[in-house]
Amino acid sequence: MKLQEDMSKKYGVLNCPPVEGNASAAMCQKRLECNYTDLSQIYRQQTKDFSKQFAHIYAVRLNSMRDALKMRAINKWGPDIKICRLVELQEASGEKCVIIGTLFLDQRLKPSILKEISEEAQLVPQPVRSNFVSDSDTLILEDELQRIVLQGRLDVHKVVTGVVCAVLGHEDANGGKFHVEDHCWAGRFVEAFLENKKLPRKALLILDNASSHPDADELVSDGIRALFLPPNVTALIQPLDQGVLETFKRNYKKRLLRNLLEKLEDGLGVTDALKLITMKDVVYWVSEAWDNVREDTIRRSWRKLFGIEKASRQETAAPENQPRACPPENEELVNLCNHLPVAEPISAEDISEWINGDEDQALTDDVIIQMLNQPEDDDKYIVLLSGLSLANNANLLQVQLLVDWLSGFLGEPHDQEKASKVVRVILAGNNVRSDEMKKEDKVSKTTAVESSSSSLSAVQLLDEFLHQLVQFIDVDVMPGEFDPTNHTLPQQPLHYCMFPKASRYDSLHGVPNPYSCLVNGRRLTGTAGQPVDDITRYSQLTDPVEILQQTLEWGHLAPTSPDTLPCYPFYERDPFILDARPDVYFTGNQQTFQTRIVETPNGSGDTHRVRLVCLPRFAETSTCAIVNLSTLDCQPMTFGAAGM
Repeated sequence: MKLQEDMSKKYGVLNCPPVEGNASAAMCQKRLECNYTDLSQIYRQQTKDFSKQFAHIYAVRLNSMRDALKMRAINKWGPDIKICRLVELQEASGEKCVIIGTLFLDQRLKPSILKEISEEAQLVPQPVRSNFVSDSDTLILEDELQRIVLQGRLDVHKVVTGVVCAVLGHEDANGGKFHVEDHCWAGRFVEAFLENKKLPRKALLILDNASSHPDADELVSDGIRALFLPPNVTALIQPLDQGVLETFKRNYKKRLLRNLLEKLEDGLGVTDALKLITMKDVVYWVSEAWDNVREDTIRRSWRKLFGIEKASRQETAAPENQPRACPPENEELVNLCNHLPVAEPISAEDISEWINGDEDQALTDDVIIQMLNQPEDDDKYIVLLSGLSLANNANLLQVQLLVDWLSGFLGEPHDQEKASKVVRVILAGNNVRSDEMKKEDKVSKTTAVESSSSSLSAVQLLDEFLHQLVQFIDVDVMPGEFDPTNHTLPQQPLHYCMFPKASRYDSLHGVPNPYSCLVNGRRLTGTAGQPVDDITRYSQLTDPVEILQQTLEWGHLAPTSPDTLPCYPFYERDPFILDARPDVYFTGNQQTFQTRIVETPNGSGDTHRVRLVCLPRFAETSTCAIVNLSTLDCQPMTFGAAGM
């Protein structure tokens, strides 16, 4: 027991009860490390000014997405298509054109306090609705000045208010309505490079003749096609092969050798010095090596490519009876290498072979397949869960089982090994209370006091739960709809004063809702579930994972805010716009676990894979989600008698 107490003080080591008769600390698994960057600064409110009108956020949203929609319209319908503002429709005289604007759904059943006050005859309370869709709903598109009713090929019940889109069609003869023939959304993330360069969707992809590439017939997609180079000509026609890469590698290897010599002066051996080199060091050295490539080196590479630059003296072949002189660029490398404890002196030929030795290391299909089939040793996982709802969770066994598994107290050695690869935990909202507390009838002061006491006890339980976790792993705590923080989006982090025990650890991170971060090179973006729940109330979209995919296509985290989903009155920016592709896109507090992979085209002709994850309420399902950051594989994990 004393061993466990000592180990618990060491952050990053899992508690592992020693096997009977073997109380060695070597039985403990070491927690893997990973890089982390918080990207949710745009959701953190520095100042609060509620004097602005909510119309500003719609104007900012439309202006931010207009240029991207114009390019998408041109790519989809051709460069000759006419793009009009609503005020210019009369001049179009019924001609086919594209209009861009924000959708507004006019719904008769939508709650309105002004409507309730005006209907004086309505004395009997109406039944509470969970969905406000009706056959009389009308779809309207509006820009900065005008609005027009839409009809045609755009399902009014599959969209919501606040979505920015471009529609193709024509104004009817009577005016006042626009007949939609086709549409496109703002957030498909297609051909990012072409859009940034303001280029049409036409490109020629030039590839070398590597055997791993598919046939040219397979690399064709709407104006993009591939062309393969003849064999063995890559080094002759690529500018980087005309001395740029060689200079870059030479600079990097100089930096590596200087580092080794510094470590040797401190008394370390070559092997021990190499083990101390981290990935961070390599990244910095690569950046430094590229910065040291001079402009004239790049200019000469183009001159050599076009036959303008003549062969330098070093490149001129030496007579057969004379050894080739060492190029001046390599002399420093030769001197550095000869300061190392090597058995034989290093020659100029050895340096040239070292610099260019990786050029012929091509990977065949068989080698690639063999590498992919090898077991992954560097897999890292992230655990996502939501809806702990400790205020009304009568059975805390499942919560403790989750803590024990993540801490290393639970399971066989292979279970503990997998738990050691979990690098981060994200709690996606409603950790204190759930929606079950929403409809609680507060008919007396006693009931109100009991509810407050229940919430206080839940906060204390959450502090105990986090205190156990943060000793061994980083935990991000997002607020939810019913947690004690501001109600409007973006919700600000829960205050650290609520967690007197857990807040003593740097591994506790209070984060906002929505939340975005970069973990081990993967971008994670998600909410506690309010945007998805609100869309289900005002449309016929009922599948949470389908709604997640739809918001990805719309390019917006919470399109219904501020119309039916409360948010801060932004007037200079709309932080909910999805400016970058997430790798993992999640929503919390759903009824069941769901997941899906969505592939979105990018600007290189390839596709970007996005893992969609719907997190169930843990208090009801005892289920969390485990995402492999290397492969984006996702699986549920259930704790308790049903899942053991």
